[in-house]
Amino acid sequence: MRRTINKRERDTLHNRLARLAKNTCANYDCGKCPLFQSGCIVEINKTAELENMRGSVCGYFMKSVLPAEPQLMEDYLEHFPKDYSLRKQQAESNKRCQRCEVKFTPKSNAQKYCSDCRPIVERENDKQRKRKSALDNAIK
Repeated sequence: MRRTINKRERDTLHNRLARLAKNTCANYDCGKCPLFQSGCIVEINKTAELENMRGSVCGYFMKSVLPAEPQLMEDYLEHFPKDYSLRKQQAESNKRCQRCEVKFTPKSNAQKYCSDCRPIVERENDKQRKRKSALDNAIK
């Protein structure tokens, strides 16, 4: 499960991508690109959701321009499927998430849940703790 982002975060990410294309892409020419007849893919998808942005990705931009900004590349690729070729492949681990049973690389020995399930489990535990506390206070 990918993290959903709000409009502000999406626009910020898009602006960073567009700035990078404009400043460093050899094919960028006032929003036009010879690789895409309809224009630079970053400019075309200005209003699109990130899910739509990754639908038509410029291979030259992804392999030659984007790696110059590792943090931007990581932020953008976070919205691609986990098996996407440019995403960093994490080392295999024998540890499985106790909630969804997906293999993950733990950051500590005590970690039981993958990064996708951890916030969900924390919310569930918070609810249970607050219910118990409310019951204890009602009984007293």
